Order: sequence, then C-alpha cells, then structure tokens
Amino acid sequence: MNNISGYTLCWFLTSVLSNHIHEMTNRYACLRALRVDLFYKRNTARFQQTDYRQLVYEVRLLMQETMKQKAVVGYFWVIEWTRAHGWHAHVVFWLDGHITQTTWPVAKKVLDIWSTITQKEGGYHRCEYQEHYQANINLPVYYNVPLSITNIQQVLSYLAKEEQKDGFYLFGCNEVPPRPASGRPRKYPSV
Repeated sequence: MNNISGYTLCWFLTSVLSNHIHEMTNRYACLRALRVDLFYKRNTARFQQTDYRQLVYEVRLLMQETMKQKAVVGYFWVIEWTRAHGWHAHVVFWLDGHITQTTWPVAKKVLDIWSTITQKEGGYHRCEYQEHYQANINLPVYYNVPLSITNIQQVLSYLAKEEQKDGFYLFGCNEVPPRPASGRPRKYPSV
C-alpha cells in the first residue's frame, strides 16, 4: 500500500486493509468509496468519556444499520485517540458501483443513523477530494483497472497510520462474501 500522507504506516493495519481491499475488488466489479470521520461533539457526556468501548459499540451499531442499505456492500473502520478530538473513528463504506453512481445519498443516511445512535452527541465529517490531494476518493474502483485500485489504496492509507494509535489497534471490517458462480468469467489485465 502506498503512503502519500507523510505518516508512518502500521505494517499490521496496512496488511489487513490491503487484504480487505483485495477481497472487495475481487468480489465486486465496480466499487465506490465513501470516507467519513466519526467523533463525539465537545461538551457532551460521550466526549468526556475516557473509555473507547462506547465508541466501538456505537460504530458497530452504525455498520450493522448501514449494511442494510441497498448499495452498501462493505466497510472498514479504525479508532484513534487524540487530546483534541478524543476517541474518534475513520471509516470507509464500500458501495456497489452497479447499484449507485454517487455516494451522497448513503452519506446522508449514515449521518442520520449516527445522529440517532449517539442521541445527537455524535459528530460527522465526510472526507471529500480536494485539488491538492494526490489520490481521488471520487474515482470508481474497478477490479480490472490496477490504477483505480492503487488510487483507493493511497486514499485509504490514512486509516493504517501508526500515529494516534499508540500500539492499540481497534479496527473492524465486513466479511466479504464469495463471488457468485454465475456470470461471465473475469478477464484481468496482463501484467
């Protein structure tokens, strides 16, 4: 996985995330990635907590509810802590590119679900492409276009950074279902 962020990548999380991306692109011909940051608003009881377990529980609830959305086919999340932001999560949701061409309806639904789960104490930031970024979250990920896979690996490398984890790795991802036996056999580009 390529690191463009200037952070030190954790070899373990990098391996897990790379494997997850590989499994997702092996299963789905076209994916869209929705990246969000989840946190607790300042001056709330949840923000004042010194325990990560509440956030883990609520992030898992969010994943469970979001996976019920038609276009959502997967997720990967990590939890970190900083003095300024407290416990917070970095999340990617995988959307089936054959079902949807845009991420904003799911982004809106995620915000609504998160707000309900956290009783409006949860904050949410949608991570979007900016011109100075070297990789683009808005590009679709195709199983047979290696550059699209490299691009999403660069975008998501931030989730595997060592900083703000202090050797304490809290993460989760979906089980990737096997590819159906029906359909055309895939053709991969020759290397």
